[in-house]
Amino acid sequence: MTQTAPSHRAGAIPRARDPDTIDCPSGGNHPRRGAVADRSVRAEVRNPLLRLRATRQIMALPPEARRALAALLHDLSLDARERAQQSWSRNKAPMAVYWKVVSVYAGHLHRVVRPTKGEMAMSTHEHSSRCECRRVVEGEGA
Repeated sequence: MTQTAPSHRAGAIPRARDPDTIDCPSGGNHPRRGAVADRSVRAEVRNPLLRLRATRQIMALPPEARRALAALLHDLSLDARERAQQSWSRNKAPMAVYWKVVSVYAGHLHRVVRPTKGEMAMSTHEHSSRCECRRVVEGEGA
C-alpha cells in the first residue's frame, strides 16, 4: 500500500511546487500576474467605500470633526466585533454575521474619516498658533 504525503489527503488542497506560480481553480498552474498583485495594493480595492461620492464630502470636513467621528466609528467597530464573537460562541450565526458586517463597515468608515498624519500636524500647529495669538491679544488688553 502506497503512503501519500499529508498535503495530498482527501479534501486537502495541494500546494503549488513553484513559488512563482499559483494554483488555478481549473487545476492548472499559471505564472503570477503582476496586475493581480498590483490591484490588491490599491486603496480603493482594499476599502471600497473610497469610491463613493460621499467620501469626498467627508474628506472636506475639518480635521477636528473627522477625528471625533473616527473615534466613534472605531469604538463601534470594536464593539460590533466583540458582539460578533459572542454571537458566534452562542451558536447564533446570523447575528454573528450581522455584527461582523457592522464591524467591517465601521472599520472601513473609520479609515476613510480619520485625518491623515499631515492634517493632524497642521491642525496641531494651527491650534498652537491660535493659542499663542490669544495669549498675545489678552496680554495687550490687560
